[in-house]
Amino acid sequence: MNLFFAKPKWLKGRAFICFVALLLFVPLASGASNQPGPNGVNIGFDFNWSPGPSGYTASFIATASGSGGTLNTCSGACNFAFAYSIGGIAQTPVAPDGNYQTWTLPVGSGRGCDVPGNTSPLTLFNCFNSNSFGQDFLVSATGTLTAFSMPMTCLNPSGSPPTGLIALIYQVTPGGGSSGSIPATSLATTPVDLSTCPTLPDWTGHTFTAGDFAMIPINFSGVTLTAGNTYGVFFAGLVPGAPPPGAPSAPTVTSVTPSSGPNAGGNTVTIAGTAFTGATSVTFGGTTSPSFTVVNDTTITAVVPSGAPGTASVLVTTTVGTNSANTLYTYMVPTPTLGEWGMIALALLLALFGWLKLRQHEQTTAV
Repeated sequence: MNLFFAKPKWLKGRAFICFVALLLFVPLASGASNQPGPNGVNIGFDFNWSPGPSGYTASFIATASGSGGTLNTCSGACNFAFAYSIGGIAQTPVAPDGNYQTWTLPVGSGRGCDVPGNTSPLTLFNCFNSNSFGQDFLVSATGTLTAFSMPMTCLNPSGSPPTGLIALIYQVTPGGGSSGSIPATSLATTPVDLSTCPTLPDWTGHTFTAGDFAMIPINFSGVTLTAGNTYGVFFAGLVPGAPPPGAPSAPTVTSVTPSSGPNAGGNTVTIAGTAFTGATSVTFGGTTSPSFTVVNDTTITAVVPSGAPGTASVLVTTTVGTNSANTLYTYMVPTPTLGEWGMIALALLLALFGWLKLRQHEQTTAV
């Protein structure tokens, strides 16, 4: 999907790429704003077209690679609202301008998700489709980043818990200009807890107010900021595509050993793959494993739950996502034990003995 904005000069007449979040977004045709995102939840951010404080501006990762990313910057004409503190001291925030509009479904090429005046929200899944957007900020103090938050709202038609958003912080080089770039490695990444994100089942025709947003904390750890440097907070999440540099990946599962077992479950298997750190659940054919252990980022041991005979998809879920469906495990029809075989043999012998006695009786009667 392409996004056209009418206001900033550098955006006129050209589509630009704005968002992943592992995050390369679905086409507009498959994700209208009253529909969930690829993982069921559409996240919206409060946006301010008016210039914010000097050195604060929305920025977009135009291209990303293993060596980093290049940025398109809104040149001070637009900002995502946010607040942050250094060493426990609140810094100058970017506030919403309060000009909320009725949400209009994006209409595709031409105006994208722009409507007359400022509009809130601008959304992950309906306004952006490739790489990541975020907020650049020039800091005026040196110290530990002790707080960072942004006002968010969540479209959630399914009612499922909104999860899967990841935030990354980079040092932007040079400054926040349109030729800026970010390195291949972020300073920190963290899952974003959306449990307090206000939710609506349908945004169609909804007029947003400040009450539709809540300040969602982004808990970066161990990040030191230096006065005079520009930093950028960008987002990744659960959608197909390549992540921005430094973003965590969704897990993959490559093998299960042993690959089969009884349908009663209870046996232990070793799951091999990638990005297992922080796994929150393991399922076999949709049934949750009663217990599992993350040995390391590539190995999990799990107790198999009971299941119906046949193949089962083994899925590992982390805060970033879930691996693709597969047929790596098979529930087998139980094989009789030696004792069970003995009972079967005895039953067969008794049946044979009964049949022979019946034949003997028939022959005696015939004589």
